[in-house]
Amino acid sequence: MLHLVREIQEVSPFCLTLKFNTGEVLRIDLESRLKAWSQSAASKFIALLDPVYFQTVKWHEEMETVYWENGIDLCPDMLYAIGKGMELGKQGKSHRALAGMEEEKVEELA
Repeated sequence: MLHLVREIQEVSPFCLTLKFNTGEVLRIDLESRLKAWSQSAASKFIALLDPVYFQTVKWHEEMETVYWENGIDLCPDMLYAIGKGMELGKQGKSHRALAGMEEEKVEELA
């Protein structure tokens, strides 16, 4: 099943409470992942380690996921898996590819 974010219900430092298309509301703690993704000095994820900037997260109606103005968006299937405590393994096509969207189109929407 393709999971999509329908609503951001709460934002706290490094945690998102999201409502998914399944009707489930899940709390997603991203702190450890953000630290891991920010190992490179060139990583855009470094900005998300600032609690004030992290809270500027927005919901993207067309992509049905969350994003930040610096170009970071997160795969809703990954967010769902984190919220359910599932192990993250090799993923199939991204939600963008499944929706038929190209990277250039996504950048235009941000």
